[in-house]
Amino acid sequence: MPKQFCITTDEMENFMINRNVFLKTLKVYYCNDSISTANLCLSEDLSTLKSNCVKILGDIEITWYEAKYVHKLSNVKWIFGTLEFESTDLVSIDFLNNLEYIASLGNYRENQGYQEAIVVTNNQNLTKFDIPNLKNVRSPSSVWMYFRMNPPALNKYLIEETSICNPYKDNFTASKLTQFEMQIHNLSPDFCLETLEMEHFIPNNNLFMSRLPKDYCGEEEMPGGRKTCYLNDSPIKNMDDGCIRVVGDIKIDSGDEEYGYKLKDMKFLFGTLLIFNTNLVTVDFLDDVEYMASLVTWKPLFLLDNYKLLNISLPSLKVSCKTDPFIRMFQRVRASSTEWFRVAGSCRVAGAIEKQPNLCLPYKDVFNETYLYTTSFGGVLCSIKNVDSLNPDNYEQEKMKPGFIFMFLIFLIL
Repeated sequence: MPKQFCITTDEMENFMINRNVFLKTLKVYYCNDSISTANLCLSEDLSTLKSNCVKILGDIEITWYEAKYVHKLSNVKWIFGTLEFESTDLVSIDFLNNLEYIASLGNYRENQGYQEAIVVTNNQNLTKFDIPNLKNVRSPSSVWMYFRMNPPALNKYLIEETSICNPYKDNFTASKLTQFEMQIHNLSPDFCLETLEMEHFIPNNNLFMSRLPKDYCGEEEMPGGRKTCYLNDSPIKNMDDGCIRVVGDIKIDSGDEEYGYKLKDMKFLFGTLLIFNTNLVTVDFLDDVEYMASLVTWKPLFLLDNYKLLNISLPSLKVSCKTDPFIRMFQRVRASSTEWFRVAGSCRVAGAIEKQPNLCLPYKDVFNETYLYTTSFGGVLCSIKNVDSLNPDNYEQEKMKPGFIFMFLIFLIL
């Protein structure tokens, strides 16, 4: 299109109201004569904005200073631009209860791409965020709303108490057009995440937890009487039987093979599992595991130097599949690196893993584009390995370098 091409706000209204229209690529801008439209205000400092605006053309940025004037947005139904909250003392956004449509044509940021339609950053008092009458959003970014550096209570509210996390779908398929990225950082060194909070977050297909605190909190009171075991660096042989939720890092080493049964009832692992240098032939004690969520850089699941191991399965690990040429795997694990499952020096089990989609195929985002977590054999993705190369006769045994073993021992000691 020519550089001078523009779109009026009236035209955008007609597009947005029609749910059969999906505005994917619009490299245009709003026409200047849109400002003459009735009840349309030009975005400006909130302190000078009219109080009767129904439609606003331009980007709205609310900081600690503008927060005292947010009541002026109480009649707004349309925003033709972006909406940003940064470093405010707001507790909720109930002044946007009448907002129905947000139509952004995009602000391009160098090395970052287009800005999301709604951005919420560093609002430490914000515990509720809902736009109850929101009907449609147009954003040049597929992630239309972005939260960063806000209190954990807000994240919990978004997942549990509001419909704002629900994806925008087309009228023909179950296409999910929404993904949230959670980042919790730059807080007190003593800040921690409760396992119950993680338990609420991890089942949400539209939530990607990219940056989180490094530690889980201490012992918590569990509703429903579910038995929770805290390892506190103790060996698996000292672990109680019948644990439904396990908090800590589990290591099954040579001589620990007989204690694998202690994990038979485990559904949630808030930590990591290392199976190292054992004589196990099969790992059949993880059948009930549904979720694995690690906050450290270590892989949630690591098989290392188990040369007799022939089979491992996690049949209950929660996954969702979509019936298209590529099976889409949603997040049911959480890791601090791109690998959630690594196999090294355990060559005989490789073929069995390759045949299990929930262990081998990568976990992707809701757009089926970006790899979130992968399974690897010595740095090679499980999903692209040739089946013949997984034959023990052809598969080169991988052993850890001494330096790596030394680093791992330090990790366990710490």
